Amino acid sequence: MDTTIKYIDDVWTELTFAEAKQLDRYHKVIVDNNDNKYIETYIGEKLSGTTYYVKSENEIAEYLETNPDVSFNLTYKVRNYSVEEQLSYRDAKLSFKRVFIYDISDNLICLQNYDVKTGLPKYPGPDKSYYDESGTHIYEFVYNEDGSCFSIDRAQIIDTDAEFLASEIGVNPEVDFTWAGFEYYKNAEPLIPFASDNEKL
Repeated sequence: MDTTIKYIDDVWTELTFAEAKQLDRYHKVIVDNNDNKYIETYIGEKLSGTTYYVKSENEIAEYLETNPDVSFNLTYKVRNYSVEEQLSYRDAKLSFKRVFIYDISDNLICLQNYDVKTGLPKYPGPDKSYYDESGTHIYEFVYNEDGSCFSIDRAQIIDTDAEFLASEIGVNPEVDFTWAGFEYYKNAEPLIPFASDNEKL
């Protein structure tokens, strides 16, 4: 097994160990055969937390038996979509949950935070993004608490005309957007696009 260690900052910029030690906060990444196995986060000289990369809930249960205060990146596939769940536990109880959905081109199309007490999505949320075929970020969608779309931001336009309200679609002639082809984005759910009209996740 080929194990390597690398050091990164909070935005995943790779650093030398000497550079990392100059920061107030840095991360030590343990990599086996090009796969991240776990990350240790340091604040100053002190280890403040560990995040394990896992593929199943059984792995999480095994780690929690020996370490009740730990975090995980749980990854799995649903059809052509990659799902990453960021999970943190305190005293072996879930204290934080965030879910990322990536499309087949590894574009982040959805980010959703959860209320760990109820298990339900937190609102406002989620954040959904649309990318064109070349991978350019085109739209950002924002949702109301009832899950309906509130507004759409044109990601490539940086001015006051970048955002428009979903309620203006089909009403305001200056809004040249329709929901045709964007059905996944019309509501907060589903988080993962349906494979067909008959499929429910």
